[in-house]
Amino acid sequence: MIKLCRISFNPDCVLQRLFTNNVMIAIKYVLRSLNQFGPLIESSFSRFATMSNKCKEVSSMSDAEVKDWFNSFDTVMTDCDGVLWVGSEPIRGSPEIINRFRELGKRVFYVTNNSTKHRKEYKAKVDKLGFGGSLDEIIGTAYLAATFLEQIQFDKSKMVYVVGSTGITQELDDVGIKYLPIGVRI
Repeated sequence: MIKLCRISFNPDCVLQRLFTNNVMIAIKYVLRSLNQFGPLIESSFSRFATMSNKCKEVSSMSDAEVKDWFNSFDTVMTDCDGVLWVGSEPIRGSPEIINRFRELGKRVFYVTNNSTKHRKEYKAKVDKLGFGGSLDEIIGTAYLAATFLEQIQFDKSKMVYVVGSTGITQELDDVGIKYLPIGVRI
């Protein structure tokens, strides 16, 4: 059942959940800090905030209401694991839905809290599973952390101690930030 207030889907639908209010708020503030996404985020979130007080199931909407809803946003932000795919298999119909969003002029961002992979690995996966998209449309925590350090002009003569995986270190490499070897050092 699709609801406009949170755009949540029942488990039998292709996209089980695009985002919840808390995730949206977190993404909004993180992405707003990345200047390149500022106008995009402001546009999409101000429209969503207006709609969130008018929660209504899409199945109960008229064609005109569905059209108005669909035209009320420019951008789709979707989680990946368990939403678009499970393991190495896409959830039935999800690649078609994502590609249809693009065909209809919507911008799609893949958002993940999985820092074990570099965005290039996610790019390969979205291509292999039939979703497509560009590297710039993949937003992961490792990428955001590296971008944040770069944005605050982290002193690149210093090193970062990473407690995590190679996804983080690969993103740090991309912005020229040095780090200690991964793992606990005594």
